[in-house]
Amino acid sequence: MEQRAAEIDHIDLADSAANAEAVAAARAMSIEQLVAQHDVSVRLRNTIERGVLEGVMPCITVGDYIDAGPSARATFMTALWAFGKGTATELEALISSFLADASLAPRDCRQESGFVCGHGEDPMRLDTLLGKLAGLTYADAMRGQVVSVRLGNALNGTILVDNPLTELLVGGAASRAELLQKQNFGRKSLVELEALVQGEVVRTLVKSCSDPAILLDDCAYLFGTPEARRLELANRILDVIAACPPRDTDLAGLLDWAMPVLEAREVSVLHRRYGFDGADVETLEEISATYSVTRERIRQIEAKALRKLSAKLDGTPLRALLAKASEHFWDERAVPFLPAHDSYQIRRELPAQLSLALDIAGLSLGEWLSQTSVAMRFGFVANCCDAEAVSALGAELRRIAAERPLPIALDDLALDHGATVIAAAVCVETELAVADGYLLLQRPRARLRRMTRLHRLLCAHGGSMSLYELEDAYTAAFDDDPCSLRDFDIVMDIAPHLFLEVEDGLWLAVGNGPKDHPLPQALAVPRPAEPIDPLTIAGSLLDALHSRGPTPVVELYRDADSILEPGRSRNSVAPVMVSRPDLFLRVLPGVFALHDHRLDEASLLAADLPYLLNEPQARAYAFARKAGEPWGTYRLWTPAAEYRLCTWARFDAPAQLYHSLLAIASIDLWPVAETVRADWRRLRALQGRFEIIVSGKIPDPEPRPGLDRLLAACRIARERGDLNWLAINRMMGRRLDAAGGQGLLALMLALDCVTLPEGQEGELPLLAHPATDRAQVLADDLAQLRMQTGNLDWESALGQTLRSEAMAAGLSVLGWATPDRIAALFGEASAHTIETVSAAEDEEDDDLFARLMREHRRTAEVARRDATAEWLLDE
Repeated sequence: MEQRAAEIDHIDLADSAANAEAVAAARAMSIEQLVAQHDVSVRLRNTIERGVLEGVMPCITVGDYIDAGPSARATFMTALWAFGKGTATELEALISSFLADASLAPRDCRQESGFVCGHGEDPMRLDTLLGKLAGLTYADAMRGQVVSVRLGNALNGTILVDNPLTELLVGGAASRAELLQKQNFGRKSLVELEALVQGEVVRTLVKSCSDPAILLDDCAYLFGTPEARRLELANRILDVIAACPPRDTDLAGLLDWAMPVLEAREVSVLHRRYGFDGADVETLEEISATYSVTRERIRQIEAKALRKLSAKLDGTPLRALLAKASEHFWDERAVPFLPAHDSYQIRRELPAQLSLALDIAGLSLGEWLSQTSVAMRFGFVANCCDAEAVSALGAELRRIAAERPLPIALDDLALDHGATVIAAAVCVETELAVADGYLLLQRPRARLRRMTRLHRLLCAHGGSMSLYELEDAYTAAFDDDPCSLRDFDIVMDIAPHLFLEVEDGLWLAVGNGPKDHPLPQALAVPRPAEPIDPLTIAGSLLDALHSRGPTPVVELYRDADSILEPGRSRNSVAPVMVSRPDLFLRVLPGVFALHDHRLDEASLLAADLPYLLNEPQARAYAFARKAGEPWGTYRLWTPAAEYRLCTWARFDAPAQLYHSLLAIASIDLWPVAETVRADWRRLRALQGRFEIIVSGKIPDPEPRPGLDRLLAACRIARERGDLNWLAINRMMGRRLDAAGGQGLLALMLALDCVTLPEGQEGELPLLAHPATDRAQVLADDLAQLRMQTGNLDWESALGQTLRSEAMAAGLSVLGWATPDRIAALFGEASAHTIETVSAAEDEEDDDLFARLMREHRRTAEVARRDATAEWLLDE
């Protein structure tokens, strides 16, 4: 038995030795020789031969292939050219058939120390390199690269796209085999993915390694590249580096680097669409005409070019450079804000490279600017500007626009902010506009701009101006806007919060206007004489005055049928003469002359002057001089005219009028001999006493003056230093010597805006009352209320306060204006309108000129309202 067992063991040892020899022989068989000895496909034979020649065979022998296990199939498919799934299956069948012929199984030929990973035995180096690649995924490798549709469909939308790309480096053949099991993921897709991963590895490592030799060694180590293929790897690394964006470049340099990805026609289309090299931006139609294609085709070419550039620049510092450009944009901009309505124009003004880069990055102008600015309601403010202050001021301005009339000078609003914050708040937090220092509801058109210009002119003048003076000043300062007196009248009437008509054709500015917007320094050019049509009313009146000399308006009115052309209205005589101071000169109340009439002292002393030497003119002159009206208020209120009035009144006027003229006469200024003046001084000493009284009755009840008239009175009082009842009559639109003007003067006394003059008690109402500082304070308060509301009303809080103050005035303040008179002004009966009193005056007044002017004011008011409505519709 023992001998039999020994024989069996000897046989087993012999079989084992034979089997070991067979395994060794099978393992040593080279794959190249195996393929050559068998009838295989041309593709398998060619791929193996090429792999041997190129030195890229993953496994040299059958044993190496068996030791690699399942990963051998994937390794061959990725390493060898044209080695697909069918070829891999054929090679596996060939090896299995070879082993079966040798009566061997693959498991019998496998050894533990078979296929060795390409990473060698340096785990520390591997960990260091993998640390630099931490966080990178397949998506990063694909970003900015041209990816086949098959690979994109296989990865995009799956969890694979977020897998770390290092798994393909350290997982080796196992990872490749796993990928190949995915649907529609073949050898070509795996090869493409490996190329993308290796490219991303090179791009990442090159950022921290400037030595090409070290970079090549690290990449070869990670990729397991054999020595024979290091040259090929080096060339690939150089290609990747060349494809990397340049370091430390600007936006233009980055675009220049990306442009070669485009075709010549695509480059040309982009250059023309964005206006490169200083050329004009062209439309799709203009470009399509060059290429004889449709505009839609040009749009497609442009879109495709932008997609190519976007893919090329994905992963580059494009957005960082755009953010830097945004900072530069704000540094170069004159103001640190940008209204949204300006964004289109700003976009067109951007440099071509910057505009193209924004489209490549898919950024709108707002998204780009928001990187270095703060988005507001209607625009952006730079980070250097106080956005919170801008927002708060914007809310305040919106409230102001809702509560008060516009336009208004910003300086009159007394905003506690700098000019930059104010401008920013208007532009990006409201839908308002600013022009020439004024806040407006909209961007100004011609008439709104004319309104603010007129206000600036009046504010700069500081006092009242006639329409004719205003027209001359406006034409000199703003010669780009020719307009008529009627245009001025309409514009100023539509804005009572900015303008105040003191009397017929005499205007004041309400408020102080802008401080930092000086008027243009223009030279006043003499107005050229305009030809006058003789068939017009003005032409007919010129002819009449040429032949008659200075003439009262009453005579021209009565002779209108013989003076005017048929169909012309006599009611227009007075308004035409008043409104054309360039043609007609008002030399006396109700009397007009031409500028070329002789009105010097010699003429006044020698000529026959019926228009001057009459009782109404003498009374008006006596009252005016008694009230302190200055020389020249009318052209013929001169010392020479005064001398002629006194000589006439001595024999031809009532004694009271003669005595009154002597009382107010300035004999020392008369242009006569000293002996004549001495005789008149003796007469004045004997007979000079003011005896005439105001004609007409004080209206009962006396109408309460409007607050706008009170404002006008305060302004005129401060402008001239005093105030008298005749000036008030002119402001109220009444006859010069009507009694009604004393009511407003009494109110001025009660409010301490004027003080009692020195004189005899009975004459005090006829004298000029000196103005006080209170007149300026009250004028400012009333002007502020008028700017806020556009209207002045006694029922307002300020009106009620002024009423209480006037009613509480004492006798020492009022003087001739008794408390009963003040109380009557605020009684219920005093609520009669000015129009009612004017109508009563029309019935009693024998001054035809005054009646004509009142009728003209009523007609003009209706026409003004119609013109105002038309203006509002036009604006």
